[in-house]
Amino acid sequence: MTFAPTFLARLLPALLALCSSPVLAQLDSLPQLGRSLARYSQRLPPEKLFAHLDRPSYVSGETLWFKLYAVDGRSHRPLAASTVAYVEVLDAEQRPVLQAKIALRRATGQGSFVLPAALASGTYTVRAYTSWMKNFGPEFYFHCPVTIVNTRTPLGLPAAPAALSYDPQFFPEGGYLVQGISSKVGFKITDRQGRGVAAEGNVLDASGKSVGSFQTLRFGLGSFSFTPMAAGSAYRAVIRLRSGQTITSPLPAVREQGYVLRLEEAGPEQLRVVVQTSGAALASESLYLLGHTRQQVAVAAGTPLSQGQAVFVVEKAKLAAGVTHFTLFNSRRQPVCERLYFRASTTTLALTAQPDKSQYASRQKVSLQLSTGETVPANVSVAVYQLDSLSQAGGPDAASYLWLTSDLKGAVENPEYYCSTHSAEAAQAADNLMLTQGWSRFRWADVLAAQPAPPAYLPELNGHLVRGRVTDSRTGARLRASLSTWRRPAGPFSCTIQLVGPMAACSSKRPTGTVPGSW
Repeated sequence: MTFAPTFLARLLPALLALCSSPVLAQLDSLPQLGRSLARYSQRLPPEKLFAHLDRPSYVSGETLWFKLYAVDGRSHRPLAASTVAYVEVLDAEQRPVLQAKIALRRATGQGSFVLPAALASGTYTVRAYTSWMKNFGPEFYFHCPVTIVNTRTPLGLPAAPAALSYDPQFFPEGGYLVQGISSKVGFKITDRQGRGVAAEGNVLDASGKSVGSFQTLRFGLGSFSFTPMAAGSAYRAVIRLRSGQTITSPLPAVREQGYVLRLEEAGPEQLRVVVQTSGAALASESLYLLGHTRQQVAVAAGTPLSQGQAVFVVEKAKLAAGVTHFTLFNSRRQPVCERLYFRASTTTLALTAQPDKSQYASRQKVSLQLSTGETVPANVSVAVYQLDSLSQAGGPDAASYLWLTSDLKGAVENPEYYCSTHSAEAAQAADNLMLTQGWSRFRWADVLAAQPAPPAYLPELNGHLVRGRVTDSRTGARLRASLSTWRRPAGPFSCTIQLVGPMAACSSKRPTGTVPGSW
């Protein structure tokens, strides 16, 4: 098992540098864009958690077991930094019904939840995160849906079927539709549960004339191209579902001038990024393209526009496996377009499981021989469960989570398909996914800020970090105080609060002494 021992050495000086080392706001060269991103990644190194659950469905009263893996968000190597993880079970309204703090040792931890017998039937979400991950928002946490069935409560009368509703969304490639420039548009059509639905349709202009057609490929996703001819025109899509239902949805507004970015294959070894502009003010400026995979810069290039067009050629070999973000900057180093590209990993750890028998009697012990097929150490976990209608789909696997879904916003239907299927259709389906579920883990304004803000949450490198404040019970005024903590062997944490300054000598009733805690 390989660890990242330099993480702490990078992190602790970086936390001190947040308030003492300003980043230049005015950039004068393309390499400084890459250096600014590298400095940001060093100050705020991403951390990821993956939770392996013992099965995807449970009955109320059973035990939900899990194992946690902590990895560096850039290299995906085990990261022995945080020592505490927080695991929750959320209901349909995203309210926690169960919570636990799990100790992490050598980048792994394990635990369980006893599901209350009174827990209602439904779909729940298991969520896991660390204190450091709270700096990046809940979208960065690990999420996994589970089904819980309560067999102790009557089902009652079947509920009346909910009215069918669908959510069509359209995403111009690069971010915008611009008058007179051909654009690719990704689209996603989902039902009330967020599952993709098959559909086809047409794009109509303000007069009702069809200017394009489209059809979903997989999981309710697809793409089409058309050329908007007038700024501000009300283009709309008429969508026909397989059930015969018709939906009408507006397309994003068309801009009079701006940038259109198009990513296309230029052969088996290259990608081509084509940028077109509309507007005299933009016709001759310089553009800069920065491509990074998990905040590690892979491509940095600049070129001037020529007759309103610029072309960048990218070698695929320079791109790491996973999701690559291409960001286009104008001559003032302002981000104006973004596009995602997915490259499936070609290296996987091949695991084989060999049972000691071909058949077993009821409640007979089963022994499995696990092998990686290689002479490399591995920290693994195994889940064994009965296949039925609730668990047929299985849970998420570490490969598709780390390479794909952990770097995309929202739920991804059947992520394993994009990582395990190698065909022209799978490549097109992955590109549709990149068009419709793009997400940046950071804001470029934060990356290029002259004075970066310090993180709101510190990493728990040596156990829990306890925060609090001391106030005057009569006035409610906050008092200055110092805090020390310790823990008795096999006992609770305790703390001593010592007031600082003139208030410390005012009265013996001030909150000094030992205050036991329940942590």
